[in-house]
Amino acid sequence: KTGEIQVKYDTNRVGPIRKAITVISNADTPTKVLKIKGEVKASTGTK
Repeated sequence: KTGEIQVKYDTNRVGPIRKAITVISNADTPTKVLKIKGEVKASTGTK
């Protein structure tokens, strides 16, 4: 089966990010680590 996991990363720091999320299930391989990488860019708008 397939599914979807939503992840939010809340930061005030600009620059690259790397995070790992561990998913535990009842599958044949019960533990899976998802690695997420991205870049936080400076806001161009006003608050």
